[in-house]
Amino acid sequence: MKKMEKKEKEYTSDDLKRYLGAMEEFNADRFKAIQEYLPSINKRLDDHSRIFETHTEMMGNIAIRIGHIELTMETMKEDICLIKSGMKRKVDYDEFEALTRRVLVIEKRVLK
Repeated sequence: MKKMEKKEKEYTSDDLKRYLGAMEEFNADRFKAIQEYLPSINKRLDDHSRIFETHTEMMGNIAIRIGHIELTMETMKEDICLIKSGMKRKVDYDEFEALTRRVLVIEKRVLK
């Protein structure tokens, strides 16, 4: 048996024109569908970018507020430290009562 040789098929320019025309029609429908969706996609992107801008602005405002809160907290810490040191110097109520009794005893002895 003889092997059959494969012959390369030759395409004419009319064949190529027909093929390219069919491909153009096929892809034209797809491009039309994409073009129909583009405006709605662009609108959504615009909405999202607007929302993103407002969120960025809100985050900036929150950062400023947090900065003010930190300054206030530092001031409060300093005030609390001053109050604590002042409380350490003050006499406790029991110690004051004991001192009052001692003064009364001393006054009684001196006034006799």
